[in-house]
Amino acid sequence: MSAKTGSTIHELDSIRRTLAVRDPYGETITVGSAAILAQFHGAGEEAPISCDDVDALVSLPYFERLLRDGPHMEDIGKFQIRWPKGRLKIRGATNRSIDIFPHEDSDLYKFTACYSMSDRFYQIDYDSCQSEVQEVAGLRCLNLDKILGWVAVIGRDKDIDLVKRTLPFAFGLGLVDEASKHLIEEELQRSEQEKLLHPERYRARLEGSVKSN
Repeated sequence: MSAKTGSTIHELDSIRRTLAVRDPYGETITVGSAAILAQFHGAGEEAPISCDDVDALVSLPYFERLLRDGPHMEDIGKFQIRWPKGRLKIRGATNRSIDIFPHEDSDLYKFTACYSMSDRFYQIDYDSCQSEVQEVAGLRCLNLDKILGWVAVIGRDKDIDLVKRTLPFAFGLGLVDEASKHLIEEELQRSEQEKLLHPERYRARLEGSVKSN
């Protein structure tokens, strides 16, 4: 990987433009692929994954304000509110999500805001993860080890692939320490085993509990 070049820079520009419009006062916590890109950029390296949306944990007041004001923001192609159903409901998720899609010709990314992204397998919300946040590349990001542990537990095919592609480089750069790496690998192994036993599942796990990392 080469330092701070290529797609990571381009994608970070779109992430920053998206947050400048959707979160102009820097109140949210960026998670998912956008936060991964930012932390690789902060370490001076090209990210091993790509990004085309921005997922954020937000405070309850921010969420309520977005419900009210979001449809009137600039560059809105579609505004939707989601409640857990189907697979998410089976996993015990109860949170609402707001999705804001830009116009098709926009240089902004889709923006998704949630106060809580918890289910019975992994507990996380805006308030509980404040000690796991850092500012990097101009974004408030959830720490990479927290993101990868969470994604390993979710265990969709794309999540398993993301962890496998990202973890070795993250560890080599010192973005994930050895203890966290071991915990993430344990969760990844469990998800992979569940996938082998139940290939029909979208998410690997439907029962049991996991260790917190």
